[in-house]
Amino acid sequence: MYFVNGFNQSITGNLAPYITSEFEAHSLVPLIQVVSSIMGAATYMPLAKILNLWDRSVGFALMAGFATLGLILAASCKGIGVYCASQVFYSIGLTGMIFAIDVITADTSTLRDRGLAYAFTSSPYIITAYAGPTAAAKFYENNWRWAYGSFAIILPVFAAPLVLIMRYARKQAEIKGLLPAAPPASNRTLVESVKHYLIEFDGKLLKLHHDNI
Repeated sequence: MYFVNGFNQSITGNLAPYITSEFEAHSLVPLIQVVSSIMGAATYMPLAKILNLWDRSVGFALMAGFATLGLILAASCKGIGVYCASQVFYSIGLTGMIFAIDVITADTSTLRDRGLAYAFTSSPYIITAYAGPTAAAKFYENNWRWAYGSFAIILPVFAAPLVLIMRYARKQAEIKGLLPAAPPASNRTLVESVKHYLIEFDGKLLKLHHDNI
């Protein structure tokens, strides 16, 4: 997953100036980068809560969906507006996937070996830093839209096994009784469910809830 994300990021990052120039909006490159970076940074807190509240696989699959949606929009865009939106969706998805994998890496490694584990997961960037620009040049010579279209296919194919492995591991943990029983949600009404998740996601609301109790 790190290799796929790194390779895709390197290719699309190198293509961005040419794509915006084709839409006669080259001056918007810094704006697109700033907005997408801000939206990506804002992903960490809600995603961290999703990973803890529901499951690692749910958060990772959701972020993979955002990234894939961004790639599809970029591959099919006809104007700069849709392209800008695609970069925001892709940035949210990419940032979220990397964060989710980092959390999974921390979960599955000891404190002593965690530095080695993170070095291992980040090692594909050694390859993608050199391979990305060359691949980007080939895509630009032929059809830059397939730089996004191909990864809109590749990314879900590589993400699906990780999600399935995590779901299988969770099922095995449930069978062995290693997971605490989740509170029943079937008895809550829609309003009660909305209130429950607002409290879970917002720290101030959580504090007020506990104070009232």
